[in-house]
Amino acid sequence: MKRIIALFISTILLLSIAACGTFSPAAESNTPLEQDKVTEADNEETDEEDTDVLEALPDVVITNGDSTDGIELLFGSVTTTEGEYKEGSGAFKSAEADVKRLHFFLNNPVNITEYLNGYLYLKFCIDKPDNLETGLIVDIGTDSTNCRRWLIAKEDLKSGWNELCLGLSVGKYEYDVGSPDLTNLVYVKIHQYVSNSGAYKRMITIVDDIRVMENLPGQAITNCDSTDELALKHGLLTTETREFKEGEGAFASFGAEIVRTEMTLNKPIDITEYAGGLLHLWLYIDNRDKLQSSLTVELGSDSENCYQWTIPKENLKNDWNELYLDLDESLKIEEITYFRLLQNEDNNENITVIVDDIRVVKD
Repeated sequence: MKRIIALFISTILLLSIAACGTFSPAAESNTPLEQDKVTEADNEETDEEDTDVLEALPDVVITNGDSTDGIELLFGSVTTTEGEYKEGSGAFKSAEADVKRLHFFLNNPVNITEYLNGYLYLKFCIDKPDNLETGLIVDIGTDSTNCRRWLIAKEDLKSGWNELCLGLSVGKYEYDVGSPDLTNLVYVKIHQYVSNSGAYKRMITIVDDIRVMENLPGQAITNCDSTDELALKHGLLTTETREFKEGEGAFASFGAEIVRTEMTLNKPIDITEYAGGLLHLWLYIDNRDKLQSSLTVELGSDSENCYQWTIPKENLKNDWNELYLDLDESLKIEEITYFRLLQNEDNNENITVIVDDIRVVKD
């Protein structure tokens, strides 16, 4: 069954949030996911020439959530109940009607200054996001008066597991409180963003696998920052502020068009290890009601040999939507050179449609 997940970003936040996973509605119980298992540069010499190979930095694991080893846990508790963790053997759970959702200090500080163009990554589960008044605050730093802060609107969260990738670079976090020393990261706190102190409703939240990473998960098809490695047949490259979600640009289409974006890659990308996984992309639309019914996404070697998904307009918001689309393992498409986004009916309505950060990830 095809799963389409549309998360939209609040216009007042415009954060770099990637909720990478598959969510299912939470049951009315103390277990929020009963139906969805929470389960430097080297010089490389060759005979022909010298080349510089930049190796990816390893992830910095803040905590895997399996235990309190290495941390002083001030709020929350470890759960090892089946279905209440996403990785390893446990996660941090809170079921109280409290502003705080998770709060701890590391026993040993970590230095993340090499990752300031990267991401803070965590898996976050919530049973009832509507019980948040406004949203969540995520803080990391040295203490509450010196931290980097992200604000996450409740509309950007779904019942179940959300995979959050929060940008560490300037413009991707909300602001710095004080002067956080990111050579000495010891403080992590997740709490509600509220205007009325004390107006807290009960909810279940679980946090797992908090880490800092250099790159987003999965295999990029294109980051949409340039056309250097592809031929863009429909659409155009935009680098205007607020017209891209990740990096430095995106592919946009304005006006009345049937094909919104179409491209062929200069070199094929092997996605064999992602069979049965998900296609991820950010999709912006300014007015979904101008669509007659739906959009179609195609990914493959050409239009005759591709994955294809239909996205009803009701599944989209008038803003940024984060989509995760099933890669049907039975199709056995191993190399990608082609991507297309199109409307399913011709119309004369002017619509703005933008795509960004197209990649495949494991389920």
